[in-house]
Amino acid sequence: MAQTFNFVPSKGFTKTVKPRVLVAQFGDGYSQRIQNGINNITEEWSLSFNSRSIEDADSMLTFFEEHAGAIGFYWTPPGESTAKAVICPEWSKSYDSHISATIQARFVKIFETL
Repeated sequence: MAQTFNFVPSKGFTKTVKPRVLVAQFGDGYSQRIQNGINNITEEWSLSFNSRSIEDADSMLTFFEEHAGAIGFYWTPPGESTAKAVICPEWSKSYDSHISATIQARFVKIFETL
């Protein structure tokens, strides 16, 4: 059973949406476009978890390491009501002080069943 990531990111995160489109370009400047596949709209979030306790930051890192960038999990983006299946292909930790740290992570929507 898939796990759920329950930490809420700090304000100011970024969501990027990129439709995958196939384009046929013709010599006279005319082009035709069609969506590439049935799940052609990709979503990606750049997240920051600012000034978290070392324990919370380490819990997040452990969660990401257990999923190893390949195992999907559920996450509900702030402001949305439906959980999304995502992976976290990269993350980093910076130490704010001896008692707090900031985690940066990138979540990518996946389309398989978890």
